[in-house]
Amino acid sequence: MNMSGIFGDVRYGARMLLKRPGTSALAIVALALGIGLTTTMFSIVNGAILRGLPFEQSDRLVGVARAPIQEPGNDQGATADDFLDWRDRQQVFSEIAAFQSTSVVVSGVDGAERYRGAYVGANMFALLRMAPERGRGFQPADEQQGAPRVVIISHRVWENQFRSDPNFLGKTLRINGQPSEVVGVMPLGFAFPETEDVWMPLHLQRAPVRGQGGNSDVIARLKDGVSLAEANTAMKGIAAQLANEHTENKNFTATVQPFIQQFIGSDVVSTLFTMLGAVFGVLLIACANVTNLQFARALERTKEIAIRSALGGDRLRIVRQLFVEGLLLSGIGALLGLGIAQVGVTLFNAGISGTNPPFWIDVRLDSSVLIFASAMTIAAALLSSILPAIRATRTGANDALKDQSRGTTSLRAGVLSRVLVGGSVMLSSALLIVSGLMIKSIIEVGRARYGFESSNVLMARTTLDETSYSTDGKIQEFIDRLTVELRGVAGVRVASLASNEPPGGPFYYMTREGKTFEKPEDAPTVRRVAATASMFEVLKLQPLEGRLFGPGDIAGAEPVAVITKDLAEKHFKGESPIGKRVRLGLKPRVPWWTIVGVVPALMTGNRVDNEQNWATAYVPLSQSPERGLSVIAATTGDPLASAPGVRLAVRNVNQDVPTFQVNSLEGRLAQQGWPYRVFGSLFFAFGVSALIMAVAGLYGVLAFTVRLRTSEIGVRMALGADGPRIARMFVRQGMTVVLIGLAIGVAIGALLSPLMSELFFNVTPRDPMVYTIAITMLLATGLVASLVPALRAAKVDPLDALRES
Repeated sequence: MNMSGIFGDVRYGARMLLKRPGTSALAIVALALGIGLTTTMFSIVNGAILRGLPFEQSDRLVGVARAPIQEPGNDQGATADDFLDWRDRQQVFSEIAAFQSTSVVVSGVDGAERYRGAYVGANMFALLRMAPERGRGFQPADEQQGAPRVVIISHRVWENQFRSDPNFLGKTLRINGQPSEVVGVMPLGFAFPETEDVWMPLHLQRAPVRGQGGNSDVIARLKDGVSLAEANTAMKGIAAQLANEHTENKNFTATVQPFIQQFIGSDVVSTLFTMLGAVFGVLLIACANVTNLQFARALERTKEIAIRSALGGDRLRIVRQLFVEGLLLSGIGALLGLGIAQVGVTLFNAGISGTNPPFWIDVRLDSSVLIFASAMTIAAALLSSILPAIRATRTGANDALKDQSRGTTSLRAGVLSRVLVGGSVMLSSALLIVSGLMIKSIIEVGRARYGFESSNVLMARTTLDETSYSTDGKIQEFIDRLTVELRGVAGVRVASLASNEPPGGPFYYMTREGKTFEKPEDAPTVRRVAATASMFEVLKLQPLEGRLFGPGDIAGAEPVAVITKDLAEKHFKGESPIGKRVRLGLKPRVPWWTIVGVVPALMTGNRVDNEQNWATAYVPLSQSPERGLSVIAATTGDPLASAPGVRLAVRNVNQDVPTFQVNSLEGRLAQQGWPYRVFGSLFFAFGVSALIMAVAGLYGVLAFTVRLRTSEIGVRMALGADGPRIARMFVRQGMTVVLIGLAIGVAIGALLSPLMSELFFNVTPRDPMVYTIAITMLLATGLVASLVPALRAAKVDPLDALRES
């Protein structure tokens, strides 16, 4: 094969494409959409998962977790005892380290600022093979109890707190109220494990009773030559040893997974890969359409190809020529597709920009994405060109000339064309169903009823350090002073303080007085929020039964609680909860809270799969002081206009207390819906593109069939068939393909949609409205695509048709 021959094929192929510009343009647009959308989704998966952490040999980094044997997939952090035993006994990792994410208050010359931080083992940076840009890393002595406090900061903190002073080493920062010596600065962009800026040594000690104490996340680096499966086997063996030695470990094993997969969760990973698999359906539909167009081209050129073969043309050369034509179509489509992918990547990055994504997520068109797009281009060319080329070169010259004279051909491949169209309808049906479910999720997020007032409400967070606020009395003093300061903020009508913003709050096990459980963990979980009494006024929550908090609900008085209606209905089964007592949490000396009131349920438009439980118990902040506080203020106008006054109010109480996450309550709630908007928009593009291409493919095949069977139609009409009968024949053929493809596609959509349920809001995977709309759209568009060529067939003049035959 010489280069001149290839260039000749390219020139000839280009002329053939220009000979039918309309058909070529349709093929290019279809391939551009297929390659562009597939490349967009691959870029997202690659940037979030496949590329891995931005460290040397990141594919060797794994997460190690403690997992209940009876609950596979429910990975947990490791206790100090488990981690220390793993570290001492394992032989499969070159390094293993524990870490705990947290938030810290850094006090400097310009006041206090809140950062994300992490307590890490001294070997963490060596494990990651990342050294500080300036200064040193942690040393084993730094993680010993009683060691001088040291801290390593990010490049951003160095710029903010030290103005990039090169002589910062040895200086101190107050971290959570404690002076700590700065010993190093990490390189720009480093933020392990997620978006951290401050790192402190992790002091791990065995607990007095095994299993007690906080949990840590664990990362490890596989030794050279050790596989993931071997590491899993080894760690499960160690877990089995510990189970034999300690009763606290008898129900637990250990798991080893790629670090990112473990960190972001298997549900997110499976959802992203499901979306990547689904968008391949769009590319397959594009290839099916182009294949049918290439069949049409081959049919029109049957005589030319047969004569070339009769004159000694090499069959492989002819197949190569047709493949080059397909490659030209795919190549041009790929160039346009990369433009579509760039737009998609830009929109995706804009969509997640306000969500503070993990530092390793870097969605862009890099070399691996370009290699993927090139592979998709070649695959599309092969899929859409080789089969028509092989079919076109099977026919001899005599058969081809006879077929041409009759106006028909054995190359028609009508059955195969209809199979390809049916496959396109099938894939588009499945994609359209999932797309519809996600679009409905976006609509439901927009009209969700939260059960509380969300307009003209300002939100802000603040946190108190353990050193300055070591007792409940000091915390309450800050709360009282800040409450007074907030009353004087311009534009604030009423303000409150709470441990969490609505409708949030951490989960606690709830135990009713007089009711016991075989295991404490069998108790139901409810959310708990500690708040001042004015929060109910801010959110306009009125009691449905009983009362709200009053002046007498203070520290030392009987602990009281106000619960939401859904909690009362679910756990008190029709009886009045007023006067009943509950405990929230499993820790020793947890008080009994007497229920004094019931308020409306929050988040009444919640997810119908019941994964989210918004049943909430409110307790007075004075009876359960918290260091992490939300300011919730009802304003007379634009909430953000009062933000500077709120910041000043906090600073007036203590300039070392930071104010962060300032936003309107409506803005905060809108931020929480970003996955539905971003991924819903992506799937909407998948579904619409699939529908358009499937319908266009059906129209193209039927239109070409009508043109090919003109003489046959003339004969039928000459024998007495009228126009409506001819039209019905072609509509029946088209709708048969649509119905078969639709039936299979709906079944596939029903199987695919549960895999995407993580991205559904207030929508079930079997939502009848979505299925009805999707099926109706496909039937309607399929009917139109069949009817237009059918009406054209009905208008054929039998004399002209017979004259042309």
